[in-house]
Amino acid sequence: MKKTKSLFSNPKYQGKHVLVAGNSVYAVKTAGEASRLFDKLIKEKGVIPSVTFVPRAQALILICG
Repeated sequence: MKKTKSLFSNPKYQGKHVLVAGNSVYAVKTAGEASRLFDKLIKEKGVIPSVTFVPRAQALILICG
């Protein structure tokens, strides 16, 4: 859990799609790149990565429930 918090607070990942597979973290700019990397990680490494978008610090997120 501590690593997840540091991931969201790290400016290097803000505004990017982030994939986490095992101990590796990958950051890409677009959803298309994230999709291609997701498929590549499954095919080449045999792992299913976790995928999230890390918003910029100033972003407001609306949650409708």
